[in-house]
Amino acid sequence: MKARMLLVIVSWCALASTAAAQDVQYEERDGVTYRVTRSRVQRPMSETQIVERNQTVYREHLVTETRPSVRTVYTPVTEYQMEARWHGLLNPFVRPYVGYHYVPHTRWEAQVQEVPQTVTRRELLPETRTVQVPVRSYRMVEDEVIRRTAVGPSGSRTASVLSGSRIGGTQLSNDPPRTATGDWQPANEETYSR
Repeated sequence: MKARMLLVIVSWCALASTAAAQDVQYEERDGVTYRVTRSRVQRPMSETQIVERNQTVYREHLVTETRPSVRTVYTPVTEYQMEARWHGLLNPFVRPYVGYHYVPHTRWEAQVQEVPQTVTRRELLPETRTVQVPVRSYRMVEDEVIRRTAVGPSGSRTASVLSGSRIGGTQLSNDPPRTATGDWQPANEETYSR
């Protein structure tokens, strides 16, 4: 998405640079001639607006339920039965006899039981929210670009400026003369004795 937007902006810039109209004029200011180039250039401008949109989001909700559950349970069942046993068979000093005793017999019986079972399950509940989303839009804006280029001094004033202007700095009162005057003569010879 970003690559596509960048391609659109680059193509707009290329079209804007080729479609620029130029107007060239010359003007004089402070004795200098300037070439003033005015061109209209279109450039892309982005605007960001905040738009409200409805958005559906899913919120997690945990539901706990208690359901009846059927299960098979094996339980031990013990029954006592009378059994006859011989006593004293191996003892030579006692007369053998039959005795009756209770003997436990255990067996497993299957029983079906109904038990409450707690089940937790996850549900996703849809919610509609109003959110503020930034939306960027692009449009072309026309700008005026003014370029001033110094071409040179103006033609009519050049000669008058050069002839009236002095070359050099300001002459002070105690400066020596720049050119010799013809009426100069040395003072007495005696002044310059050695």
